[in-house]
Amino acid sequence: MRRFNIRTVTRASVILAGTAALAYQSNRFKSNNIQNTVLPLFHAEEKEFKKTQPTVYTGNHQQCVVAVIHLKSKNINDVKQVLASTRKVPDIVKKVLPEGDTNTPEDEFELPTVMAGVGFSVNLWKELAKSNKLTLPEGIVGYKERKSNLGGMPSAENWQIVLHVKGSTRSQCYEVVQGLVDQLPENVIEKVEDRYGWQYRDGRDLSGFLDGTENPSTPEERIDAAVTSTGGSFLIHQVWEHDLKALKKIGHKEQEGLVGRSKDWSNEMNEKEMPLHSHVRRMRDVQFKRMPIVRQSMPFGSVGGKSGLLFIAYSKDAKTFDVMLDRMVGVDGHTDGLLKFSKNVFGNYYYVPGEDELNNLYRKI
Repeated sequence: MRRFNIRTVTRASVILAGTAALAYQSNRFKSNNIQNTVLPLFHAEEKEFKKTQPTVYTGNHQQCVVAVIHLKSKNINDVKQVLASTRKVPDIVKKVLPEGDTNTPEDEFELPTVMAGVGFSVNLWKELAKSNKLTLPEGIVGYKERKSNLGGMPSAENWQIVLHVKGSTRSQCYEVVQGLVDQLPENVIEKVEDRYGWQYRDGRDLSGFLDGTENPSTPEERIDAAVTSTGGSFLIHQVWEHDLKALKKIGHKEQEGLVGRSKDWSNEMNEKEMPLHSHVRRMRDVQFKRMPIVRQSMPFGSVGGKSGLLFIAYSKDAKTFDVMLDRMVGVDGHTDGLLKFSKNVFGNYYYVPGEDELNNLYRKI
């Protein structure tokens, strides 16, 4: 099976857990973090889609890493040297696999051992598109600084390359990042920030609440939410540091009000009883309608150091992220309750091109 090759959603009957994360790769599916709930059936009709990179709408592994490569040079010719290195990512993935592992699951409910995707900060992609005569995707907007009465979201540096890796072990994630960094020209790179996430309990955030319960469930729904007409996707990556001591001082019911769901089984409050500042309400539009994105967030950190959430999500339209973040900082006067115990320290939007787009770019450099 070739990496960066997701061709067709085939006709299938798959048992899924309501909002549990779903993985799909090479006509295979996997439900991740299955809850003790009634399991509905769905039928995915056969349909052709542009080929995406493997991380875009597949489910979460036990481990992940998001490596942000900060570029020192703003010279497009220097950047091309970095691009040449990213072309080797599929080969790097193959090298970290256990002996005899082809990265092709034998069971239809399993994920490949390691998956990796490469993206470019939106402003960098605009420059690459301009210099190489590529068509910009619809819905492309840049990440901006935001402020609120409970804390803000700092602005991002313009030119970055991101590597998102999902794997069975932390070692595999680390080795893929190391393999790419070893290929990078030192004179062009300012620094590399690699942050590692891991599954906590049954897919919960360190706050104790289940994460990603509003994810689209079926492959077609996930593709529709995350994939552009060219097979690309917009990735948002933010780092949220939790103050868990502060959270413990907040009563159980108030915590549920901050989130908008129960802490045990993640039952959502109805619209009338849900506080205006609850996270669930902030992630809906003004009509209380869901704005579908494919969330793949994971906790990070240690007990003795900083910890929190690596927010990772994909969308076919970056403007959807803009609406969500604006609502979080309270553009309508209601700031997201999560900011009472969590601080945003990093964030950016990236464009993760489809296979055809990526190969077209590689040919031009």
